[in-house]
Amino acid sequence: MAAFDKILKKVKPENRIFVELNLKIREQVLYLLDVHPTVNSQKKLAKAMRKTESEVSRMLSGLHNLTLETIAKLSAVFGENILLTDLAAKKKYKSKPFDDLDMVADEKVLYKRTIKKKGTKTVRNK
Repeated sequence: MAAFDKILKKVKPENRIFVELNLKIREQVLYLLDVHPTVNSQKKLAKAMRKTESEVSRMLSGLHNLTLETIAKLSAVFGENILLTDLAAKKKYKSKPFDDLDMVADEKVLYKRTIKKKGTKTVRNK
C-alpha cells in the first residue's frame, strides 16, 4: 500500500466531509462570481461583504472554516442560497429524499464516490 493511502486511511471521516463541503461552497461561490451581473470579482465581493480582499481570498481557498454567518452574508450578496441541503435539493428538484447520496459516513467508514470517464460520458460509480 502506498504511503499516501496509509495516511488517507488515518483521516477522520468528519475531516474529509469538512474539506468536501468547503470545496463545494468554494465552487458555488466561484460559479456565482462568473455569472452574477454586478458582483463578478473577488474585489467586488470583498466590498459587498465589507471584508478585505485577502479575507475573501482566504475564504475562497477551500480550506477556510466558513461560519454560518459568512455563508449567510454570501447568500445575501448573491441573492441566492449558496448552501442547499440534500433534502431541500430533493424537494426543489422534485426527487425522492435520499436518492443518489454522494456520501455516507459512520464512525469508521466514509463512502466516497468515484468518477470514471468513458469516452465523452461521465459515469459515477457507487
